[in-house]
Amino acid sequence: GINAEFEEGPDGKKRVKRGPREEVKNIDWNVFITAVEPIFRDNHQEQDEILNALKVFDDTGKGQITRADLFKIVTSNGESVLSPAEIKILTDMLPESMDFVEFTQRVQGTYVPPTPEELAAKEEAERAEREERIRKEREERARADPMAALLAGRSEEH
Repeated sequence: GINAEFEEGPDGKKRVKRGPREEVKNIDWNVFITAVEPIFRDNHQEQDEILNALKVFDDTGKGQITRADLFKIVTSNGESVLSPAEIKILTDMLPESMDFVEFTQRVQGTYVPPTPEELAAKEEAERAEREERIRKEREERARADPMAALLAGRSEEH
């Protein structure tokens, strides 16, 4: 038979007691850390290598890459490394634009998609940035041509 321990749940019902398995309790953590450390170090080194390679193609200095630019890089620099089927899969999988760190995480399989709250905060920050850019452009136009700014302000009111 199965030897299971039970405990009383918040509703008064008996539940199977959950705890770490015996193997986990008996891990020699020094051995575990020694074994796992090279994996994390290799992942960090791989991430640095990918980031440095992407910086070569960063014309704007923003640390961003579009899907179109990525495909252009992998299909036009030397021998094409992707088949049309692989490009289709990547097109479906990758966002239109992403920063280098996100791309590196996707390549390494460590990418965690943002939560709805994070997406909403990002959209709000982008909206505020757009509004600020429009405000600054209007101010610059007003300084360059005060009469045009007055006329533009009157046309926005009507």
